[in-house]
Amino acid sequence: MQTRLLYFLVYPKALATGITLPVEMFHAVNALSKVKHKQDTIVVKLVSLDGEPVEVTGGLKLHCDLSLSQTSQADGIFIPPMWSNPNAVLNKSQQMQDWIKNQVKGGSQVVATGTGVGLLAQTGLL
Repeated sequence: MQTRLLYFLVYPKALATGITLPVEMFHAVNALSKVKHKQDTIVVKLVSLDGEPVEVTGGLKLHCDLSLSQTSQADGIFIPPMWSNPNAVLNKSQQMQDWIKNQVKGGSQVVATGTGVGLLAQTGLL
């Protein structure tokens, strides 16, 4: 069974539950996969612009695994929703947009939820 690599893009004002809930679901998938196949099915990594912790909603800080520049080609990327008006993030998102486009060009599938779709739309990929 092939292991899949998923990146969750983490940025300021991201809705924490828009990241943590799906990560927990993938954790459950891996728990079942370990019983059935003796290995993880999905590797999940949190990615930020610089790899540093990011303050998301509620003042929570999420610790990220990688910076955009440290990533390899993923099987999938996940763009979470943003809290409140997304323009503050969208107006400063060129580096994230370029990264998303490069991942898609390399074959990554994309999931964007809620206002995260605005970031995907700015890439011109929709």
